[in-house]
Amino acid sequence: MVVGIIDLGSNSVRISIADTKSGKTLYKGKKAIKLSQGMNEDMMLQEEPVKRCILTFFELKLIMDKFNVEKVYAVATAAVRKA
Repeated sequence: MVVGIIDLGSNSVRISIADTKSGKTLYKGKKAIKLSQGMNEDMMLQEEPVKRCILTFFELKLIMDKFNVEKVYAVATAAVRKA
């Protein structure tokens, strides 16, 4: 099975795609999106960083389609959980 793992951080998004049968990593990538940019005491994510995040997720979807990812696991940073 080919799986995708996405780590949504405060400053970047990382993706790793692996084949669980062979144990091989098929793809690794990282993109800076600065998701927590402009966050203040109210812990609200700002519009522009959220747009960057959404566009990046569209890009990740295309990459995952290329590798025929069957299952995706995602984790998010504390900034996202607090928002």
